[in-house]
Amino acid sequence: MRLALFDLDDTLLDGDCSALWNDWMVECGWVDSPGDYLARTQAMNAAYHAGRLKLEQYLAVTLSPLAGRHEAEVAAEVETFVTERIAP
Repeated sequence: MRLALFDLDDTLLDGDCSALWNDWMVECGWVDSPGDYLARTQAMNAAYHAGRLKLEQYLAVTLSPLAGRHEAEVAAEVETFVTERIAP
């Protein structure tokens, strides 16, 4: 069996899924300091492209808006996000 994997960000999808999701979490009001948060995620994106991103740092920042939220709440937002931002 052959398996092919594709990164659809900025190709078939208009944008980067993680950046779009970060923006979505800001729009949902899940982020306390939006400007700070988005600046940190943009800096991590630059570090990723430079080969210097630390996974632990990335996870700590990008998962922080989910802390304390119920799984059902997050799942509902993911479904809406995919429907409104990814599927089109």
